Amino acid sequence: MNTLAIDTSTRTLSLALAIDGTCVSYRNIVLNRRMADAIVPHITAFLRRRGLGLEDIGAVVAGRGPGSFTSLRVGVATVKGLCFGRDIPVAGIPSPAAVAAAVAATPGKTDCKLCVISDARRGLLYAATYRIEEERPVAAGDCQLLPWKELRRQLTKPVVFAGDGVTLHREDIVKAFGPDAALTDPKFLTPQARYLLPAGLAAIKDGRAGDAATLEPLYLYAEDCQVRP
Repeated sequence: MNTLAIDTSTRTLSLALAIDGTCVSYRNIVLNRRMADAIVPHITAFLRRRGLGLEDIGAVVAGRGPGSFTSLRVGVATVKGLCFGRDIPVAGIPSPAAVAAAVAATPGKTDCKLCVISDARRGLLYAATYRIEEERPVAAGDCQLLPWKELRRQLTKPVVFAGDGVTLHREDIVKAFGPDAALTDPKFLTPQARYLLPAGLAAIKDGRAGDAATLEPLYLYAEDCQVRP
């Protein structure tokens, strides 16, 4: 089965392709035009490189956010459009899980507590906490929207941080949790679709995936909030 993974929670359009459960191709594209204008041409070109078309996709794994409202809406709408009229599974996965999976796949990061943080604007962060157990992330709660000071009060050492919020709060992290607590490798800063695949494929295999009709973005702000990327 050909499975397309996609994440649009940031300004980077992240795509990955798995064939029979193995990731065979991925691409991360920093867009210089609107997501709505770029997403379908990029998906089409990405699949064409493997000799595939949209009709060859048998399942989709989609990052649900939280993140950029506009980009998330475009991503979810695109998945719904691509799957319209086709009875194929769609697994929606919180986007921070991709960052957590990237950390879990790194040697030396086993059996640790991880907090994935990203800039939510207005002085707030999106935050999701995980335990890394046997090279896989296990969610330790729901995604939150909160200021750094509140997040700091919730967490205890030892903990490491990943996500683009690390760039904003590196000094605060080091001061509160130590010099090794801030992970700054680029692959730990933004969600990559290839790291959504393990959780998404597991959900599809276990029958926990939904379909295009049930896929919804993960908003933590009120829906009428006009925060812009």
